[in-house]
Amino acid sequence: VFRTNLLELIAKIFLPVVTILLAFDPLVEMILVTLMGAIMWVNSLVYPPYVERKFTVLVQDLKLFTMLTMACGVLTVYLDDLTSSLPTYCLIGSCTFVTLLLVFQLSLLHARRPKVYVL
Repeated sequence: VFRTNLLELIAKIFLPVVTILLAFDPLVEMILVTLMGAIMWVNSLVYPPYVERKFTVLVQDLKLFTMLTMACGVLTVYLDDLTSSLPTYCLIGSCTFVTLLLVFQLSLLHARRPKVYVL
């Protein structure tokens, strides 16, 4: 029942610890941060966090965007070039991809009028 909340707590503890303790090696730091983002995204796919499907899709896609943003950070550290615009283009592409994916997934869901029960 509390799997998602527990994983969120672990991530909120793990991320600052990794970023502080591994500041001397930025590539390893960003890889571990991205790995944690990937774990959070996969967890949201395997164990949907909410009952209502529309909100679940929104949360899953936002976690995907977070993970892709972290991956852009890995690319930035790996390139180690202040003049490179590639990470910026990847971030824009990630934002576009996730937005289109969200719109597509929401368009596939059936729009139903909520039922009202009168006693």
